[in-house]
This record gives sequence, C-alpha cells and structure tokens, in this order.
Amino acid sequence: MVQEAESNFGAFQYVPESISRAKFNEAIGDFKKLTDRYSEKGVFLVKEEFPFAEFLFCSVQLTMPIIVYRIRFGFENYDIEPISVSFRQPVSGEPLLFSQVAFGIHLKIPEVNLDELLRQQGINVDSIKMGQLPALMIQGPGIIQGVKGNEPPFLCLQGVREYHNFPAHSGDSWFVHRGKGIGTLGYLLEKISSNGSELVANIGFKLEYQQIIRP
Repeated sequence: MVQEAESNFGAFQYVPESISRAKFNEAIGDFKKLTDRYSEKGVFLVKEEFPFAEFLFCSVQLTMPIIVYRIRFGFENYDIEPISVSFRQPVSGEPLLFSQVAFGIHLKIPEVNLDELLRQQGINVDSIKMGQLPALMIQGPGIIQGVKGNEPPFLCLQGVREYHNFPAHSGDSWFVHRGKGIGTLGYLLEKISSNGSELVANIGFKLEYQQIIRP
C-alpha cells in the first residue's frame, strides 16, 4: 500500500471545522450546478464526504471512453491552506505511485507566431509555399511530478497544497493567490480536464499471451 505523502499542511484540522465544511459544501454545490457541463467534459463526482471529494476524469474524444484519472481533493483547513490533490487508483481509490500514473497533464502554452517560430528555427519561411508548412507539435511542461517513481506524485500547479509545500516553491506563497480564483475546486477541475483528460484522443494496448501447462 502506498503511504500518503507527508505535508506540513493538513496535518490536523486547526481551522474551525464549520468554516472548512461550509467552503467544502459551497464548492461541491457550485460543481453540482454545472453537472451537465462537467459531464460533457468527462468530469464526474463519485465520492463526497468532508473533507474529501473524489472525481473521475474520463476521455471525451474516444468512442469508448476510459477513466484517465481518479483524483481526491482534500479540503482540510481550506482556505487558510490550499486544496490537496491526490491521484488514486480508478476502481479501488487507493493512492497511486508516480510510476503508476498512466497519463500526463501538460499546460497549454501561449499562442505563438508561426512565422517567427519557424525563422527562429532557421527555416526560410519565404521559400515555403502555402500548404507546405511543416507540422509542428508544441507541448507545454508536464505538471504531474514525483521525486521518485516509488513515491506519490503531486500536481505542480499554483493553488495546490503539495505545490506550495514543496521546498523549491517556498517563495511562491499560497496567500499571494488565495481569494483570486486560483486554487478553487472549479479552477483545479478545469485545469486537469482541459490540459489532461480531454486531450486523450487515442490509446494503445499491448497484449501478451502466455500458455500455462499444468501436469
């Protein structure tokens, strides 16, 4: 069994539970008001019991949708502390190791000027005829991070408890972002789905056959 990642945040509920619970109920209520919209994006609430809510993120481009992520959001001490994000096994709900997360999440990069990008790569744009531009794939940084493959992953994103608790991000205080929309449940659901599960357009399987002969 995977041990939960230790955190300076969320060790115990020191904020009056009534406050965190009220914010939890408000966040879940806001989600339920937009259930149809989230369903179209492949996002489903499967478990809610304060201080945790668990969601499934499913592919929407595949004919036979699959579960891309199951994620638990922890609201302990919210919003004095940010929401915790924990990747889970889709069926059992057990926490996953970094090496067990099958799909990445890559932030979309800002729109770029194609002509300028090609010139920077040494391509003579003037000599390229319309319709002959080379296909370019630009992928943003992956934000599912893990120190080691046998440790729980964390979402490297502003507004996530594990991000702000990571030593390398000590200069990026949660209180700089608190109350500005970053780190709300809706914000996190949108980031994960639009940069992750909604982009899964194909999937391959590797099947191995092994014959077992018993006496």
